[in-house]
Parts: sequence; C-alpha cells; structure tokens
Amino acid sequence: MAATLVTGYSFSTTEWVTAAKLNALVGSATISGIVNAEIAAAAAIAYSKLALTGYIKNADITAAAGIPYSKLTLTDSIVDADIASASPITYTNMSLTDSILNADINSAALIDLSKLATGASAQVIVVNASAVPAYTTISGDVTIGNTGITSIGAGVITNTDISAAAGIPYSKLTLTGTITNADVSAAAGIVYSKLTLTDSITDADIASASPLTYANMNLADSLLNADIYSSADIIHTKLDFTGFDADSYVSSGNTTTKGKVEIAIASEVNTGTDTDRAISPDALAGSLLGRKIVEVVPFEASTDVAVGDGKAYLVISPALNGMDLVYANALTITTGSSGNTTVMIYNVTDSVDMLDVAITIASGANLGTSGTIASATKNVSVGELLRLDIDSVSTTANAGMIAMMEFQLP
Repeated sequence: MAATLVTGYSFSTTEWVTAAKLNALVGSATISGIVNAEIAAAAAIAYSKLALTGYIKNADITAAAGIPYSKLTLTDSIVDADIASASPITYTNMSLTDSILNADINSAALIDLSKLATGASAQVIVVNASAVPAYTTISGDVTIGNTGITSIGAGVITNTDISAAAGIPYSKLTLTGTITNADVSAAAGIVYSKLTLTDSITDADIASASPLTYANMNLADSLLNADIYSSADIIHTKLDFTGFDADSYVSSGNTTTKGKVEIAIASEVNTGTDTDRAISPDALAGSLLGRKIVEVVPFEASTDVAVGDGKAYLVISPALNGMDLVYANALTITTGSSGNTTVMIYNVTDSVDMLDVAITIASGANLGTSGTIASATKNVSVGELLRLDIDSVSTTANAGMIAMMEFQLP
C-alpha cells in the first residue's frame, strides 16, 4: 500500500520508508494509513510517540515478559481466576482487616467461640441500632449472669404483666401488710374465722350508733387508772382487793405521818418501844397488856400460914369471862424453914385443880416458884368460884401470904 505525503511524493511498492527519507521528504505533513507491516522491526519508535491507552491486550505481552510488580497497577483488578489453584495465597500475604463478609464464611465452618473478640462478664451479643452485632450488658427488668441464668429484677413486674388467666396460687404470693380496704369487695362477706383482729380494732372502727355491750368485751387485766371517769364514784363493794399489795402504792406511816402500818405482834407490844406498828386486838390480848391480874390474901402479914382448903376464894367477874389462867404464884411476908410450902388453885364450880404442879415456896424464900398451868382446866367463865388450898407448910411456918393470878384471853 502506498503512503501519500502532503507534498505529493509517492513511494513505490518496493521502496522502504525510513526515518531519513521521511525527515528528508516530509516537513509538517501528516501520515495516515500506516499498517503494522510498514513499521520496520528496528523502527524503535519512541513511547512518547505512541498512544496505547486502552489498546494493549493480554496477547501483546510475551509469556517471558517478566514485567515487575512495580510497573503494574493492579488495584481492584485481580479476580479469583487470576490465582493459581495450585498456589493459594497464604494469610500472611493478605490484608483482610474489615473485609471478610458473612458470605465469605462457609455454612459448615464451625468457628470456635474462642476466636471471637472477648467481652465483659455476663455480656451477650446484640445487634445495635446501627445493625452491628456488639457485646452488650443486659439491664432493665431482666438481667443475666455469667452462668447464663436470667433474673427478674425486684419490683418490676406490674399488673399488666400478669395474664388474666395466670391463676397464680396463694403460696407464691406475699400479701402480708399489703391488702388495703379498696382491695376487698363490698360484697366479700369475709367470715370472722378468717380474720385475725387481735390488737387491731381501734375506737374509730366502732359505730357510734352501736356501742359494744360489756358482754362482748373482754376487759380482764386491761383497764387502766386513766380509763376510770374522775367522777365515777365506784363503791368499794364492787372492788376486789384480793392480792392487792399496798406496799407499791402507800408509804409507811408513823406517829406524825399517815400511811400504811404493820400490825404488831404480842412480843412487840410487850417491848413497847415501836412507834410505827399498830396494835391489833389479838396482839393486845396476847401481850402483857392483855392480862388481868388478881391478887388475894389468904393470910395476914403476921398470921402463920396453915394447911387447909379454902383459905381464900375468888369469884370470876365478867372482865375475866372466857380467859385462861396463865400465871399463878405466891409470896410470903416471913420466910419459913425446913420444908416447902405448896399452894393449889382449885375450881370449885368445875371441881378440878387448875395446876398440874402446885405453887412452891422453898424453905427460906419469900417468892415461890410459879405453878404449872393445867391446859385442860385453865379456862374460866363468869360466876365460877375459885379457891386457894394450902397443901403443905414449912416446919417453921411462913407468915403472911399474897397469892397472884393472871388471866388472859386464849
């Protein structure tokens, strides 16, 4: 094929086009229609004179070209078919950060949990608002522990959470101190046996138009002093003082201060120095102050004592009625000698001796030894007649005698 120059020069079909000829023949002419066969194998056309963008093909590259990587731009170009199946690329020669997708994971991969990123204790994996799975700590009404056990928080279940057909048994409810008046139906009709009202009903609970009767109240050991109306004027016959201990409420009295007193016994009355105790009739009667003293003179002072019954008599007066003979003795004005003088008291009315052992005045003594009272015959009654009998006398007789008798209520 001929190449036509602008200047009109034509090459023959056997003539070679060289750079020298072109330089000699062509000025600013434009060459068109050059084919591969027209380019000399040794043409050495400079790269700057070529426009190869988008033209070089795989077949243009010799199998032995050995183009270095530095002269290649492979970004986003290599496909799976470019990788030799007999020479898979190792992990160290790959940068997979933030690149592997779910589709890259084989459905039978069975990736160990230990190869997942670690989270805090008891966290679970939850897809967040950005649609990204993330470790999350469960909070709110339900929590989970690191053993996988869930827990419902205290006080979080509300009425709306309970199914109308739940049928929760009573044993699973803790209602102590929680049921209010509004919870009980007006028509509930709860029977008394199902109520525990001990120490619960207050005054306001009692209808003012229906006061409780005494029969419906148990006031045993309950009323206080403040419960008694100040003008109640409760009479003493309606009070039971059994077991009442005045010591807790009344202070001790004495000769100048009113108060509680202890009742004296007979021996304390005899002592006669106590200013705090009171004298009871029994203590008075049992003391020395309760004794009635009677003296009789069977022999005048200068008259010798002589043996014989009825040397003196005594009539029991009303003041002595019912009393017991508690003491009997005798005294002589002049002592006797050689032997004892003995005196017996005899109840003429009852015909009995009143002494088990007679009064004995020893030789040389004035005062005798008191006689032993006979317990069976010691009591006297008004109008009875007693006499003094002299049962024995000292050889040298005593002179003058006074007999002493003391009577006391039993």
